[in-house]
Amino acid sequence: MGPDKNGNIVAVQPMGRARPRTLMLLGRVSDFYLASIVEAEACMCFLRKEEARRRCKLGVIIVSDLAELSRETIYMPAVKAYLDVLNILQYFFPGSIKKVYVINAPSAVSVLFNMAKRVLSKKTIENIEFLGSDWKERLKKDLGEENIFKCWGGTKHAPKDTGTIRMAGEVPRSLRDKILKTIKFVPDAQLTKATLSAGATWKVSVNILKRGSVLQWYFVVRSGDVDFKITFNEEEVNLLINSMFFMRFLQLCNAKNAY
Repeated sequence: MGPDKNGNIVAVQPMGRARPRTLMLLGRVSDFYLASIVEAEACMCFLRKEEARRRCKLGVIIVSDLAELSRETIYMPAVKAYLDVLNILQYFFPGSIKKVYVINAPSAVSVLFNMAKRVLSKKTIENIEFLGSDWKERLKKDLGEENIFKCWGGTKHAPKDTGTIRMAGEVPRSLRDKILKTIKFVPDAQLTKATLSAGATWKVSVNILKRGSVLQWYFVVRSGDVDFKITFNEEEVNLLINSMFFMRFLQLCNAKNAY
């Protein structure tokens, strides 16, 4: 949404309008992780510029709007993915969250909050505040009404009351069909299956017959995540990779033989 009256960057998340049960059919969790990191880094770029301009330490203020929270929003595979994202963002951007305001929260949200507390740092938990029915007045007081879009009680000018905030909601059927046609799925019958216990390793040998070939991989992880690497002549070709981010990717093979 932009900076508040003190220069902190305000991000609005209309989480209650999310429809994760549908969205998880239209993309991969690894794409969600990567998109979250990219968006967070974009937010941090704005924050760094504001810090340089004001010559002081600032932070990110999140307004989590739970209006229209439904049973579909509390979809456990999606909840797990979201908790993973929280963990990832805390790792990459430690100490960046200055305040989290939760608005329009139903009573059932306490269950989700207790789950989130398992992955959130103590400092982040201390910065979370659930606002009551007077949340618009509170946001205007803390952030400055000129910095808040009309949908959330402010006077910030924008073509729409929601400004530049993506408001989620149902994905149109026409768009669903279009997206599904672009997603590559590999049938289970074409995949090699393996069950690995914690700390176990498994090696797959691929014989490259032509220099310049492209080695591709595709992971479907039923639970947890796996770290993997590509080697040639017992030497690593690249750094350790995690399936959380790269369930499918590619590697250019500069020599023939087994990888």
